[in-house]
Amino acid sequence: MKLRVGIPDDTPENTVKSALAILKQEAEQTGAEYKQDEKVIDGFTYSVDVWIKKATNSFNCRFSYTVEVHRTINSSGVGNGSIAGASNWQLYLLYGPEDQGHRLKWNPESQVTRPFRWGMYTKPSPNWDVDAPVCILDGRILRESLRKSLQL
Repeated sequence: MKLRVGIPDDTPENTVKSALAILKQEAEQTGAEYKQDEKVIDGFTYSVDVWIKKATNSFNCRFSYTVEVHRTINSSGVGNGSIAGASNWQLYLLYGPEDQGHRLKWNPESQVTRPFRWGMYTKPSPNWDVDAPVCILDGRILRESLRKSLQL
């Protein structure tokens, strides 16, 4: 799989921070309206929603992930999200070394380790044992998805 361009893989926080910076920069460059809403849910999960609109076209995305203090061992996944626009994607935060494949580790005893990558799926609930992501979110894909959604 192709590595991300512009989105680091060291922490979930940095993957999201970089994706948000890319989206904000693209919105500014294209003259689109940018709105962002962030929240921490029960001190356990960080979630951010982004809405970008230009004329009648829009792009929305959400990133949600487990905050670091709760991340050492996690049985229900580390993060998820979505992209809605010209194409719709379900995002799942994948972690672990390359030899583990690009699947989430659902074993409650497995350590959550870097690298962290946002896997892009076309269906909401992939079968983790067999479904690999269509691709890994990178800066180029994020920019192209936004521009296509805004019809630029």
